[in-house]
Amino acid sequence: MQPILKSCCGIDVHKSMIKASIAKGPLDKPPKLTTRTFSTMTSDLIKLKDWLRENEVEAVAMESTGVYWKPIFNILEDEFPVVLANPQYLKKVPGNKSDVKDSKWIAGMLRCGLIPASFIPPKAIRELRELNRTRRKLMGMMASEKNRIQKVLEDANIKLASVVSKIDGVSSMIPFREENTLVQTIPGISKTTASAIIAEIGVNMSQFPSDAHLASWAGICPGNNESAGKKESGKIRKGNSYLKATLTEVAWAASRTKGSAYSAIYHSLAKRRGKKKALIALGHQILRDIHRVLKTGMPYVDEGAEAVYLRNSKARQQSAIRFLERSGYTVITASA
Repeated sequence: MQPILKSCCGIDVHKSMIKASIAKGPLDKPPKLTTRTFSTMTSDLIKLKDWLRENEVEAVAMESTGVYWKPIFNILEDEFPVVLANPQYLKKVPGNKSDVKDSKWIAGMLRCGLIPASFIPPKAIRELRELNRTRRKLMGMMASEKNRIQKVLEDANIKLASVVSKIDGVSSMIPFREENTLVQTIPGISKTTASAIIAEIGVNMSQFPSDAHLASWAGICPGNNESAGKKESGKIRKGNSYLKATLTEVAWAASRTKGSAYSAIYHSLAKRRGKKKALIALGHQILRDIHRVLKTGMPYVDEGAEAVYLRNSKARQQSAIRFLERSGYTVITASA
């Protein structure tokens, strides 16, 4: 494999220490490998940055190990292109495994351009993501505490739930107001939900070549598992659990919006596939529509339930005609 980088660094990340290996040399010769150990303290990470600068490193790669990669990324991102690799895309190191071998292996793969980069949103989006994820956890904790208090009061025969309405938290003012408003044009998406979605996927849709790529990254599209002409389970993969949970909530709200296209899609699928699969499929469609409105800057236009029913009816008619023609019949439609 022909190298593409003269100097690059592979980092094996752990909780309290990292192994960093620099592969440096002409592209037509084997590189010289140098490995150093650094702690994950900020002062040592700055030393790592200085060492990379001295060796004229063009790019850095490391595995997305838990949350331990984040401090390293935050220190290096302003000066070096940092490739965050999904561990499943890094082949196992041949021979006996060690931290030094891992870092050298990552550096060698990066030097040849063999490591696909994971999507890392800009700093502003990452901060918004942390805010929304923390908010989601806190709201879950708050709901649990409310349930505990209500149980204690019910045990004491104090019927608080009969006289007090449910109290919901109010989200704080957030950035990206224009994009937030745009996403809210899609049925089922509220202001808070739009913020949560933007926090996970960002607003720059050029990160994803198409709406199908975004759905695949989120893990909300059907699995493609086929071997020897036999289709196996189409179960969706893990993907982004925060985004999938939000889209499921949106799909449920959209399915109950009377007269909308989403409502018609949901009820049509639920009859054939069941409610759970219909919700996932509708969430998939909603995410693709979110990609389109953010990419084009145009608000979502609902075609309405009647248009969906008409399209499905025509599709069923065409399917029936094809079946009859394959069976040897000649079909003449009324319009002909």
